Amino acid sequence: MTVTSEIESKNEPKSIGGSLAPRSENKIGGPRTNEKLSDIMSLLAPRIACNRMARSRTDEIHQASERVTRSQV
Repeated sequence: MTVTSEIESKNEPKSIGGSLAPRSENKIGGPRTNEKLSDIMSLLAPRIACNRMARSRTDEIHQASERVTRSQV
């Protein structure tokens, strides 16, 4: 390792790919984590609701096809 690369490595942040927030705010369950989770959940909520509706509609279709099959026997 050259002197230049040693100096450059010392200047780089230690947590690669992580946030540069203070460690206390980076812990699991900390205030920043809860904010991020609520943001993610608010973005996913419409998709989750859509999947539930699609699943219930699929169940209705399966029940209807079972009724038709039984009536044909």
